[in-house]
Amino acid sequence: VIARVRALLRRTAPAEQGVPAAKGDVLSFAGFRLDQRRRELFAESGAAIILSAGEFDLLANLVAHPQQVVSRETLLELSRFRVPGSSDRSVDVLISRLRGKLGDDGEQPLIRTVRGYGYMLMSDVVAA
Repeated sequence: VIARVRALLRRTAPAEQGVPAAKGDVLSFAGFRLDQRRRELFAESGAAIILSAGEFDLLANLVAHPQQVVSRETLLELSRFRVPGSSDRSVDVLISRLRGKLGDDGEQPLIRTVRGYGYMLMSDVVAA
């Protein structure tokens, strides 16, 4: 319930254009930059990577808990809020899309599946 309230408050906060990013609003991991305030993801080259709202929320949750398993139930709550009528497979589909957009090749996975529980971001995350 607390996670739902926090997520709702994050999404309903007014967009603050022109305000410089506060420390912790921009996070770096595996060559990517995630701007949480502006809800943007950038590759190492500086190119913007377009993410759907659901994909961004899932990635932000994984980045908030680096190298920790995030349960499918937690991720499902995010997808249910964004995608009405979503099923258990919707999380798997969103993770699959994220992997494709992040260029996750499978040999050294950036997002690892923890069978029977959830997913884990394998990279360290630092404030940029």
